[in-house]
Amino acid sequence: MKLVERSLYSPKPWLIFDGDISWSRARFTEFNEAGQYVPEAVDAVVSGGASIDNFHRTFASLRLRYFGPRALIEDNSVQSKATTLLNFEGGYQFAKALRLNAQVYNLLDATHTARQHGLWLLTRAACVRS
Repeated sequence: MKLVERSLYSPKPWLIFDGDISWSRARFTEFNEAGQYVPEAVDAVVSGGASIDNFHRTFASLRLRYFGPRALIEDNSVQSKATTLLNFEGGYQFAKALRLNAQVYNLLDATHTARQHGLWLLTRAACVRS
């Protein structure tokens, strides 16, 4: 895997922007008559977001993750579609030992399907139905 960029920018002490891009080229090193691609190996991943921490006792984060298409079988004749997920987390700090936190996953309602495996994958944190 190769990491292209990892950036962090904080224009205010309580505000942070970050992101990274990575890619890989996963192939079998030994001959495989079915094909050289490693099933389920993602070629590209992009991640980024904005976070607020300790701003008038509030905190929040908005995270975007993109997973590029990937081979589902060794000869690469069947590929998954790319998946983009947007998640939110936020809350309020009432006291040192008391805080309220809410998390919302998959704000874009992305439905990544892997029908070749008979599963509906919504998000890693959400449910998996067969």
